[in-house]
Amino acid sequence: MTNIWSGNIQRDFRITERFSFRFRVDALNLANRTQFDTPDVNPVLTTFGSCTAQSLTVKRWIQFTMRVAF
Repeated sequence: MTNIWSGNIQRDFRITERFSFRFRVDALNLANRTQFDTPDVNPVLTTFGSCTAQSLTVKRWIQFTMRVAF
């Protein structure tokens, strides 16, 4: 089981009475934990017992969003 932590932070700023500005940061897989595939089990190869690939887990992803509302 892969332990993936995600989160976000959001802040609203009032510019004038009619205009507001929103800034948001989203973070997926914040710890950037990687899950490796199963090791090579062919005893004839020199890569026996080593993990040569990663599974299809999500890498760290950080997204910034800005929004102006009026």
